[in-house]
Amino acid sequence: MKTDSGAAGWAATAAVIVGYDLWAILTERQTMSAWFGRQLKHPCRRSVLAAIWALLTWHLFGGRPDPLRWSLDPASG
Repeated sequence: MKTDSGAAGWAATAAVIVGYDLWAILTERQTMSAWFGRQLKHPCRRSVLAAIWALLTWHLFGGRPDPLRWSLDPASG
């Protein structure tokens, strides 16, 4: 595994997010942040988003083993 492959993934993720939001602003469509904020106003959706956000945070900042890598190759966990 190359050590810089994660950096490429983050760069691609950031480019897609910034690109989409710029397109949304220029075409007067809803940005991702606006959509997220609107979903937080609904009690059930707020709970689902909180759970997804918690899992994402766990995955990015300390969840070991990496659940995606483990699901693809259980021997790596």
